[in-house]
Amino acid sequence: MSDIRSRILMYTQQLKHLDCSKDDLIGKIKQLPLLDQFALIVHDKDEKEDNSPVTPHIHLVLCFSQRVRITQIAKKLNQKSQYFEAMTKRGNDLKTSYNNAMAYLVHQTLQAKKQGKHQYDPAEVIANFDYTKLINDLKQSTFYTPKQVLAEFNSNNITKLEALRRIKESNSPRIPQYIASINKIDEINNQIKQQNWIKDHEKRHNPITIIWIFGTAGVGKTEFAKHIAKKYSPDSKYDFTGSTKDLFQTIGTASSLIIDEIRPKDIKFNDLLKITDPFNYRKLAPSRYHDKAIIADTIILTSPYSPIQFFLKYKLDNNDSFKQLQRRITITIEVTNKQIIQLTPHTKPTVKLTSNELLNAITLDKTHSLTYTDQAISTNTFIKLPSQQSKLTLADLL
Repeated sequence: MSDIRSRILMYTQQLKHLDCSKDDLIGKIKQLPLLDQFALIVHDKDEKEDNSPVTPHIHLVLCFSQRVRITQIAKKLNQKSQYFEAMTKRGNDLKTSYNNAMAYLVHQTLQAKKQGKHQYDPAEVIANFDYTKLINDLKQSTFYTPKQVLAEFNSNNITKLEALRRIKESNSPRIPQYIASINKIDEINNQIKQQNWIKDHEKRHNPITIIWIFGTAGVGKTEFAKHIAKKYSPDSKYDFTGSTKDLFQTIGTASSLIIDEIRPKDIKFNDLLKITDPFNYRKLAPSRYHDKAIIADTIILTSPYSPIQFFLKYKLDNNDSFKQLQRRITITIEVTNKQIIQLTPHTKPTVKLTSNELLNAITLDKTHSLTYTDQAISTNTFIKLPSQQSKLTLADLL
């Protein structure tokens, strides 16, 4: 304890045990070598859990231009060293440690607020700088210790993106390690959520909804898919596929999944069948580093191709048929620049064959061609308006 050195110290002592007046203590503080800032407050409004009053005490934050020994500072103030604490915690940078120490004086730290501690008026703090301005600035740019961020994220109080933002703003020298911790927590939470989802669905045997949306470019397929995804997610969140180089790299555990602008070259037919199987609850999407579990209750595929057009783009053997894909799709929707059309597929004979030829043709699945009938039609309100591009001339570039 006697060897601890720090640039930021906090001294805490009950008023009844303080062997000098507050003014005398401040006089000694101002004589400390290497002192940059100090701030002092009397806590006389704190309460215990049973609402009984906490004995009045002082908190004194001392900031130095370089690290000092606790024993030396305690001696110069004529106080016992056990009442001093180094505020530069491992894993926190100097700025975060400083902010936390200063904010605690008026109970403005996240932990103090959670514990319901009395919020003191910054005007009650005696300091050799503008303490009120400091606290007001901190309120405008909320600071977080990395450990607090990890705890908040692990408790699902903040999103992964918010956790990463807070870690970045902490300016901790260990940002890479904390990011790795966030990713690990996210991975573990996802595994737990996946197992619970699989267990629940295998018990209830509820089918997964598969929606196929097709149409030419620019008609609003993706916007319509987002509308559906939000509507069928309890929290209005959805996952969205990434680049075609690694289509499923960005998916998580949202209730809806949009597989956007998919083409036959993006996915093998067998993988497509597995992903669109309404009763396959243990489905894995192929990904570069490791396959991703899909636990979405609603899967929406958008494509330039109708299901039959999509199938015909594959070069498959005779063991694969369009019916394998067709029976997996809950609803097929065509989007034009004016309408959204629900289509009902049906099959019809295309040629007249003898009995033997018919049996052979059925084996090859070539006696039927797919057509659709319109079941429901709605106006397309999801088509994007033409973008208003700024006019740019060569003269502007020269």
